[in-house]
Amino acid sequence: MRASVETNFAGNLRNRQLRGRTIIIVAILSLLVLPSLASAEFQIEPVSATINGNQIEAIADLELRLSDEAEEALDKGIPLLIVVELALLRARPLLWKERINRWRFPVQIRYHALSGRYIIERSGAGPAGTDSFGSFRTVADALAAAGGTRRFVISVPNPLRDDEPDYRLSIRARLDIESLPVPLRLVAYISPSWRLGSGWNQWNLEQ
Repeated sequence: MRASVETNFAGNLRNRQLRGRTIIIVAILSLLVLPSLASAEFQIEPVSATINGNQIEAIADLELRLSDEAEEALDKGIPLLIVVELALLRARPLLWKERINRWRFPVQIRYHALSGRYIIERSGAGPAGTDSFGSFRTVADALAAAGGTRRFVISVPNPLRDDEPDYRLSIRARLDIESLPVPLRLVAYISPSWRLGSGWNQWNLEQ
């Protein structure tokens, strides 16, 4: 009888400990997830994409918002790299789409402590593929400049074939975690607050 009571007591104790650990784990996960759900996300709305020979012109609306953790790191002097990626796809019957080419348009945001301003550098975003640069008073202004209505002019190696008209253009924006300092990168990999991205958006090319 005594052995049975001790066994039941030990079993109840283990159950309580297991429930306690589960509650702690859920609480930690909630702390990790909730900040990223508050207001941070990237959104892309494709506007138009036209093709002329081997040149494609795409216009898209980008809305960029940082998580509290990413903005705090930025204010402490850690540059953030946002990459806009475009991919040219060709649809094939009964098969997945074939990727013909892919392009990257990086945008770096950094905080200049001496001037108290946020600096934006966009590679290949200016006229004839030159870099563009801007200085802003608030992080909201900097993100608006990094996003907004963007025009991308890209070239493909060979003119696209008129007898295969089913081409698609995909676009996404994401925070480049690989560009972060190594200690912060390890945190960013496991924290949803750092996994900022729009996902792929796709639209048909107009000849």
